[in-house]
Amino acid sequence: MSATSRLLQQRSVGEVKLCVERHGVTHIRESGASKVRLPRGSNEAILINTGGGIAGGDSFSIDISVGQDARLTVTSQAAERVYQTLGPFAATVVKLKAGAGAALHWLPQETIIYEGAALRRDYLVELDAGSKFLAVEPLVFGRSQMGETVTEIRLMDIWRIRRGGSLAHVDALTFGPGLPGSKATLAGAAALATIVYVAE
Repeated sequence: MSATSRLLQQRSVGEVKLCVERHGVTHIRESGASKVRLPRGSNEAILINTGGGIAGGDSFSIDISVGQDARLTVTSQAAERVYQTLGPFAATVVKLKAGAGAALHWLPQETIIYEGAALRRDYLVELDAGSKFLAVEPLVFGRSQMGETVTEIRLMDIWRIRRGGSLAHVDALTFGPGLPGSKATLAGAAALATIVYVAE
């Protein structure tokens, strides 16, 4: 077996499942490199990747449900880092659900994508017609203060949002192996953010 094959077998896997109702947490499960912490007395959940980053072949799953009239803000402990791959994509699936009268805010710190990285993220959001949802998902390409430039990455960022059982929003951001540089796309910028707000 080659050194590359051995490395690809040593992939990081993580899963978080969290259910919150108006009176508090009703279900919590975490496994692998994924953890979640809820400060006492707050309506905040903090996601933690104990692996220190994501590389090609890694797989992470986040499943968060907010019940009727409940409130929850989900953030992350630190910026996520996506490192160079040996070939396969790193994969993250985020499932978010908000019940009637609920408010769910998805506000992670930025994801930093390094040269040669490959990342696919799928966001599956299910909202009651009477709920509110805010998402701000920032991406940074390399660390300009460290003199880093990114010229080759592969990225797939796919959002599917359903509200009241009907499809309300779909967005599929895909590019690679190079960064799009036209005036209608990044135009040389080293960061972008997806911002979504859904309410009545």
